[in-house]
Parts: sequence; structure tokens; C-alpha cells
Amino acid sequence: MELDDRITIQTPEGVTLELTLAGLGSRAAASLLDTIIKGAVLLVVLLFSWFLSGLGEDGSALATAFVSIVVFVLFFGYDIAFESLNSGRTPGKRATGIRVVTTGGGPVQFTASAIRNIIRIVDLLPGVYFIGIIAIVTTGKHQRLGDIAASTIVIRDRRAARSTGTLLAGLPAVLPTSPVWDVSGVSTTEIAIVRQFLERRDELDAETRRRIATRIADPLRTRVFGPDAGVDSEHFLERLAAEKADRG
Repeated sequence: MELDDRITIQTPEGVTLELTLAGLGSRAAASLLDTIIKGAVLLVVLLFSWFLSGLGEDGSALATAFVSIVVFVLFFGYDIAFESLNSGRTPGKRATGIRVVTTGGGPVQFTASAIRNIIRIVDLLPGVYFIGIIAIVTTGKHQRLGDIAASTIVIRDRRAARSTGTLLAGLPAVLPTSPVWDVSGVSTTEIAIVRQFLERRDELDAETRRRIATRIADPLRTRVFGPDAGVDSEHFLERLAAEKADRG
């Protein structure tokens, strides 16, 4: 079963941002992959704790404490760390092409990730994510209780990546050869706005197209290292999108 809805967000830049919500199937697959990774780590830890237990009473106490800490870190810290440091993606989410963002389309921060993952305890009840599944199926933005509390949503990435790849297929012919740009200062929300503009620019008249390109490009130029000062706004946005696509 896969739910696949879109939501539309109006950004402060005046650009309409369309996000495709992740469905139950992709979220379940991501959770399964992350659980397998956690399980593999826990297995190694249990083997090590078994070794410690063989060292006597002190070793057994140390093993118990060590396993307890690791279980806590895996259950809470794993998701919080990856989501807040890796653009809303755990390894499972990256593999299935989904990520966590705020309901405004912005990158998820530590506090929001901590809230959504702590409330995971409630979503798990009474077992196998029963409450979480019911919430995802019945809420308009496919949110479990943790998402509602943290004002976050889970969206799909791969469809955007494929459309961007098609969009940028002809760029080498129109972009000058230059060193690789450092685009790490551009957020996922900002690059989504850039891609939305590039996909819709042919629908705009020349003056509106130029004005919007300039409005989007100007604040981004100061956070991108590498482009020549003379590159026009639209070509700047094309190259920026291409550089971001190359980095996944």
C-alpha cells in the first residue's frame, strides 16, 4: 500500500513549492532497513558484552550498563543524529528516497527531530507501530503523532531527483567549463525552490522569468563559492542545481 499525495507550500520568496508526501510503504521500508542496521550494531554489542561477562562480576555489571546505553542510543540517538545532520535522512530513508522536513518545507533541526523520535514510543503502541500507522493513514499530511508534535512531514526525494536529472540533461552545452562549486551552504529547501523555478520557467514571460530568477539567485550567490561574478541569474541557478544533483 503506497500513499502518494502532494502538498503545496508558498515560500517567503514568492515561489510555490510542491512536495510529494512519502507513503506508508516507503516509510515502512525505510524503518525496516534502519532496524536491520540497528540490529546488526546491537548484535556486535551483545557479542562484546558476552565477552565482558566472562571477566567476572565486575565485567557482567559493565556489560549490562554498556548494553543499556547502546540500546538507548540506537533507539533515540540514531534517528535524531542522522535526521538533524544529514538533511532529514537516516540510511534507511536515503535508500528509499525519502526524508524528513518541517511542515514549511525547511530542513529539520535537532529539537524537531528529538520531539518526533521521542514520541515514537507512543506511535509504537500497542505494538508494530499500530498508532503510528493509523495516524499516517488518517492525517492529511501522512503524519504520525511524532510528526504532528514536531511539525514535520516525510517527503519523497527520488521523484524530484529524476525530474532534476531530466531537467539538467542539456546543461553542459550552456554552462561554461569551470571548477567545481562549493554549494554546501545552500539548504535543501532553497535548492527545492531553485528546481521548482527551473521546471516552471518556460511558463513565464521573459520579464517575470528574469525577475524571479534574480530574486532567487541573489541571496544564494554569497553562500556559493566558485561561480564567476558575471554569470547571469538563470545560468547560476542551472549550475547550482546541477552541482547539488551531483552530490546527491
